[in-house]
Amino acid sequence: MTRPCDLIVFDLDGTLVDTAALHVAATQAAAHAVFGMPAPAALVARSLGQPLPDSMRVVSDARGHIPELMVAFMEYYADHEGEAARCFAEAIPTLAALRDAGLPLALLSNKLRAWGQAEIARLGLLPYFARVVFVEDMPTPKPSGQALQPILTALGIPAARTLLIGDGLSDLHCARAAGALSGAALWGPHDPVPLLAAHPTYAFRAMGEVLALLGM
Repeated sequence: MTRPCDLIVFDLDGTLVDTAALHVAATQAAAHAVFGMPAPAALVARSLGQPLPDSMRVVSDARGHIPELMVAFMEYYADHEGEAARCFAEAIPTLAALRDAGLPLALLSNKLRAWGQAEIARLGLLPYFARVVFVEDMPTPKPSGQALQPILTALGIPAARTLLIGDGLSDLHCARAAGALSGAALWGPHDPVPLLAAHPTYAFRAMGEVLALLGM
């Protein structure tokens, strides 16, 4: 069977690691600390998957205080990350099967590098990736197609032979802008409708479907 791609790039939070509840809790803690009240659920949902300044800008809803929100968010997140962030059950078996099949893997996350590196090391994800790129390593964060460029350059694989899998619209838009294949990760807690409406190349209801795509 001919493989549809020569490289798979995964998003981190919401794709390999379930951090949605932690993000929501940290966001609400920040909103309480700065504004004295919870943020509307719709704003919190829109803030998921974005670089932290952009995420807090959404939560601020034009009220300002972005730096204060970021500090409060980071304090809560750092205090609770070790207990609240866990790999999805299929994550490591899927990564191991792909790696054992000789397919290069990379990680592309809008997360701050210090947090992301600590997270993937603690959860045992680091050994599976040939390249890891966090927000400071990108010319422009996702959804820009330029976010993918450091991985493509380092591994020497063209965008057209690369599959970017993520649970956010920013992942799908990044893939399309870069000329890569896109895969919507639908196994997380988010509403699949916006992801499917973005017409990804592939839609995966479970991680095992990624292996099936490759004939594994």
